Amino acid sequence: MGLNVEIVRIDAEKQIIYVNDCDDRDSFFEKKSAIDCSKLSEERKLIYVDYDTNRLMYIKFSDLEVGDYLTVNVYADQLKISNNGLIVPEQIQLTTQQ
Repeated sequence: MGLNVEIVRIDAEKQIIYVNDCDDRDSFFEKKSAIDCSKLSEERKLIYVDYDTNRLMYIKFSDLEVGDYLTVNVYADQLKISNNGLIVPEQIQLTTQQ
C-alpha cells in the first residue's frame, strides 16, 4: 500500500526519517512515525520520478529534506510488526518535485 507522508525530522546517522501522515482517511501511521531507510539506497528502492520528463531516478538518503513529501510503499502486515517501532518499507518515492 502507498501511504503519503511528509518528512518532519531526519536522523542522518541512523538513516531514519520521522514523518507525519498526509492522508485524510484513517491513518495507518501514528501521528509521527519512524521509517528505517538504511537499506533502501543500496537496494535502489529510494526513487524520484520527474513528472515533466517521466524519468525515473534512483536517489540517496542524503537527497531527502525536512518538508519533502513521500509515498511510502509498505505491506500492511509490516505496520503491525514494526521492529522497535521502526517501519521498514518496501520502497519510498520522493514526490516533492525538484
